[in-house]
Amino acid sequence: MKKDSQARYLAIAESLKHQIGKMAPDTLLPTENELAAQFAVSRVTVRQALGLLEQAGTITRTRGRGTIVNPPKAIRNNIPMCTLEDDFRQQGIAYETQILGFDAAYRPAPEVRERLRLSPKERVGVLRLTRIVNRRIICFEERYCRADVAARFDLDTLRSHGIVEIISKLSGMPIETVEFETEILPSSGDIASALGLTRGTPVLQNSFVYFLSNGEPVETGSIAYRVDRCKFRAVGRFPTSGASTAPVSANVGSSAAPRKSSGKTRDGNAKRQ
Repeated sequence: MKKDSQARYLAIAESLKHQIGKMAPDTLLPTENELAAQFAVSRVTVRQALGLLEQAGTITRTRGRGTIVNPPKAIRNNIPMCTLEDDFRQQGIAYETQILGFDAAYRPAPEVRERLRLSPKERVGVLRLTRIVNRRIICFEERYCRADVAARFDLDTLRSHGIVEIISKLSGMPIETVEFETEILPSSGDIASALGLTRGTPVLQNSFVYFLSNGEPVETGSIAYRVDRCKFRAVGRFPTSGASTAPVSANVGSSAAPRKSSGKTRDGNAKRQ
């Protein structure tokens, strides 16, 4: 691809992005022919620009309907730490929980057994669900909970209340700690199917373990987000206010030659080698 051609469709994509930012969701964009005339380029170049915007989740192109503006991406706050349910409630985001499956006596894989510190014969409850915002699926969750707790799950309650809140109540003590890792991964068949993606499409996946206040792990699993429908935010403070946590050499940024050490400490004693 020639550089001038590449620069052209990138510039068109950026221009359209600004225009779309002022449009309401579900607004129909001009046709490819109309956009080609507007920017004085070929339909191929317009198609490349629209392809970038579609990959970013800004628009959706549908055969027979045309190109429409997507709703803004849902913002998921990861720091300060909070559950998806609490996060969306605080933001005023309306969401729906769709339960895809539940098994109260599931034989877990070795990694799940290890995270929950289970004996070889113990079972777990497994819950699979999606979250929907603006009539669009944004994430798929696969959650494994200790069987004694999962056996008392009520699915209707799970659809309308926070899962961590429910597990804490059923366990008789609060969930106090969470460990999680974040990766960008190609979507597996199950994840792609649940999210409505082509298999292998990258997703952002959080793997987690929740611990009760007594230190016992009670739930583990993963949440896979569609990156074209979500963006992620973290707000926090550095350990020390207004100061770096690492010492900075006095010579950083200076062109002066470093001074030779006298070989003595501040109290005049010779330094040990």
